[in-house]
Amino acid sequence: MLFKSILGKQRSTLKCVDVKRRSAVAWSFCDAKQRPVDLTRSCNTDPCPPEWDTGEMSQCSHTCGGGVRSRKVRCIRRISRTGDAESTLILPDGQCPQPKPVDSEACGLIDCPALWKASNWGQCSTSCGPGEQRREASNWGQCSTSCGPGEQRREVSNWGQCSTSCGPGEQRREVTCEQRLANGELKQFYPPMQCRHIEKPPSVQLCDLGKLGN
Repeated sequence: MLFKSILGKQRSTLKCVDVKRRSAVAWSFCDAKQRPVDLTRSCNTDPCPPEWDTGEMSQCSHTCGGGVRSRKVRCIRRISRTGDAESTLILPDGQCPQPKPVDSEACGLIDCPALWKASNWGQCSTSCGPGEQRREASNWGQCSTSCGPGEQRREVSNWGQCSTSCGPGEQRREVTCEQRLANGELKQFYPPMQCRHIEKPPSVQLCDLGKLGN
């Protein structure tokens, strides 16, 4: 009777043997009724040492202007395995003797393309009669998930109040060209020629609130 190791378990391997020749023969030469049951026993009972288990890195949080991607890193102990199924025990990080692998890294380290940016409108300069509104450049908006490297977008906020409370008037706003650099820094008032390939949002529009009531 021989024993074969199978990942923490040993099972018996039975053979029909010619006693005189001491060699294995076909099972038909042995009495099936006298065949002993298969035996199993535990082996390699010492616990496996703790080790680091690392997952796959996630997608970068930003395709340009500096981003981060991360992965799950756990300290585990492998308990048992049956076929392709494996049982593990999650341990505190301090129980793994080796240095912990990095769980995040920088990515998207390229400059974002320049784009036009229009901020919110301020209050009108006059409550009646001709007037105008101005505004400063506001914070850079985040790119949508479908925006990839080399793509541009623009953000235009809602128009503010008309420059006059009766009759025709106009609204104005400041539109600038901006770019986010690879280190995450926002560069404002970039030379407008860098945005020449993108349609510039209007900075002036007409408005008419109608005639002043009696």
